[in-house]
Amino acid sequence: MDEQIGLDFAGKPTAGEILERIREKSRDESEKGRWFEQLFMRIARQEPEFEIDGIWRWADWPEREELTGLDGRDIGIDLAASASGHSRSGASAPSPPGPSSRTSSG
Repeated sequence: MDEQIGLDFAGKPTAGEILERIREKSRDESEKGRWFEQLFMRIARQEPEFEIDGIWRWADWPEREELTGLDGRDIGIDLAASASGHSRSGASAPSPPGPSSRTSSG
């Protein structure tokens, strides 16, 4: 099991601070990607505007094989989600912004 990055939002760190923590503490690109997925999943679950019923890593999505016929191997899809009031599920491959990218709040 991967070490957890400790996405503690105490003190309300900025998005940039959280992304910097992920960059600094991850051992490799794969771990950085998993931690970013965890962050995105946490935000998607907490923010009502996402209207998320469920969100899973691709390999863990319970309907993956039934709906797609695919197993959990890496095919470039990282996350799958179902949205409130919709009969469809979606999948995505979110990527953390690079070190020179800027985040804004507003």
